[in-house]
Amino acid sequence: MACNLTTGFSVGCNDSIGGVAEFWIANMPTDFAANTDGSGEVTGLVGTGLDYHKFECTSAQGASSVMNDNPTVNDANGTSFFDQTATYILNKMEKAKRNEVKMIARAKMSIIILDNNGTYWLMGATNGVRLVSGDNGTGTALGDRNGYSLSFQAQESDPMPIVTATIPTS
Repeated sequence: MACNLTTGFSVGCNDSIGGVAEFWIANMPTDFAANTDGSGEVTGLVGTGLDYHKFECTSAQGASSVMNDNPTVNDANGTSFFDQTATYILNKMEKAKRNEVKMIARAKMSIIILDNNGTYWLMGATNGVRLVSGDNGTGTALGDRNGYSLSFQAQESDPMPIVTATIPTS
């Protein structure tokens, strides 16, 4: 495999913003595939029963929900991979949310994340995504969060691809 650099980058404009607008979460079918074009963009998502569900982030929650795609390199072993993490914040503890969190904790998932710049990213494109931890609670003071913080992780050989495909929903 060639490891030659192919381009450089200029500073560019300061026209990017941080944060997450939406999470789209689906059970990852055993026959899941993310079809890509020559640039690595996902142009098609397929799999038996693939059905994404939208989890919105309000402006206040969006300031807390986050996604990261961190390269991890071990020179001694000659390995590299991308540690993909995301945290979804959901306010107000309720029975329906409790029951869905229980199912999320048990599932192997595919997650598409819409950032606040309008770009969709596919987390866990090959190996899937798992819920690795969470914090569900009432808070202490009247102004504290009553709700959920769900932390997801995937580890992939490639960074998260951009999704240009239509998201499969029922």
